[in-house]
Amino acid sequence: MLPPPPPPPPPSSSSARRTVFQMPVFNNVEDVDMYRPGGHHPVNLGDVVGHKFKIIHKLGNGGFALVWLARHLDQHGYVALKILRADAQDREIKVLKHLKNAARNVRITNLHETFLIHGPNGVHQCLVLDVGGPSLKLLSLYCKRPPLPFLKAATRKLAEGVAALHSAGVCHGDLTHSNVLFEITGLQDWTEDEIDRCLGPPKTAPLLLLDGTPAPAFAPTHVVDALDYSHLNMEQLSSNILIVDFGEAFFQDNAPKGLGTPVSFSGPELLFGFPPSYAVDLWALGCLIFEMHTFRVLIPTAFGSSEEALAVATETVGALPEEWRDSYYDKNNPLEANPGKKHRWFDDQTQRARTLDSQILQQLPGLSQDQHATFLQLLKSILVFEPSHRLPAAEVGKHPWFTCES
Repeated sequence: MLPPPPPPPPPSSSSARRTVFQMPVFNNVEDVDMYRPGGHHPVNLGDVVGHKFKIIHKLGNGGFALVWLARHLDQHGYVALKILRADAQDREIKVLKHLKNAARNVRITNLHETFLIHGPNGVHQCLVLDVGGPSLKLLSLYCKRPPLPFLKAATRKLAEGVAALHSAGVCHGDLTHSNVLFEITGLQDWTEDEIDRCLGPPKTAPLLLLDGTPAPAFAPTHVVDALDYSHLNMEQLSSNILIVDFGEAFFQDNAPKGLGTPVSFSGPELLFGFPPSYAVDLWALGCLIFEMHTFRVLIPTAFGSSEEALAVATETVGALPEEWRDSYYDKNNPLEANPGKKHRWFDDQTQRARTLDSQILQQLPGLSQDQHATFLQLLKSILVFEPSHRLPAAEVGKHPWFTCES
């Protein structure tokens, strides 16, 4: 009898997009074809990483990292273990180390330690971080909206966190509803069984090659669906928030040429030649304040294009500054850009059905007239097209909205 064939080698980095695995049955999993040289490190539930972190569940996945819920075997409690792809930049580590020394703030995730993993797909940076709970995005999808005083408290803490970043000379650069987490009361004291009971047990499925055989050593044996917190008891939810994911963060005195922020939260000035600055965080903060109170995205898009987001933003906030109108370009479609042409969002006669005023009335009908006016004034002071005119984060938390009767 012939011996069984050897397992296939991992796909080479030059064949990065070649499909090797069957499509996972879950939607919220990583790109499994990134289990290759330079890609993700294979991790299975129950693995002990770095000699002391036992993998319990998956918290999330992105293009350049996977984040796992891990129990610290040497100490009490749990951590978020972020394992970067082997080819990922480690800019986030530099920023987080700076923040730990310059602006230690309970609203900003704390970097406890870093270490390296040498695996079949390369050498991976591992970040040991504070563990949060559901993101604003997940909370709005799966949970009932909390009472207004709770939302006000969480929003004020978010503004405090952004202010702490800026006071330390750091711009987050990717402040979205996915990167603002609500903490879970008492989580650090839960047993692993309580984790499963309160958050739901991990959902897994075998990871198979295209021919149906099990995955080789360069990939995990199973894919794990990320936590959605749909099992969470809302009484366990805290108004304490945690700002996470500093992969796009930068120092204000060394701004990049561009950012990868989703268009629904991206500062519109970036489409008109302005460099990234603190102001992009402020625009995103304004969008998040609206979403924190309403559980609705302020600037939704159907296709995710910057042009579409700009159109919705002008319907929501108002007309663009006159001096901007001849300098627009679509960074996603530069060949189709037509500077100087007055697109439909430049039409002052266009009916603006998505104004801030109308959206607050629709989403928060229980506000008194005074409350409505105060909340509207807060949003209008932040959501200003001209970057230099936006209310600083340190002033946002002092706004009368947070002290007026709820």
